[in-house]
Amino acid sequence: TSFIIKSLVVLVKFKLLRDERLEYTSNKNIDEMYDLMNAKEEILIRHHKQMLALHLSLLIFVLFIAYIY
Repeated sequence: TSFIIKSLVVLVKFKLLRDERLEYTSNKNIDEMYDLMNAKEEILIRHHKQMLALHLSLLIFVLFIAYIY
């Protein structure tokens, strides 16, 4: 359950960061901003997916050890 809460917190932080970035770059060149945003978002999403996979594998590992003992 704590993992679910953590991932929700990460998603909320991610959304807040995106909103801040939108405000910050709104007066710059729109096309440039859009490309930058897409690149950053892809990197963040990829990182989040990797963290999710890591957490899941750790969880499965812990459950497996608990099952053995």
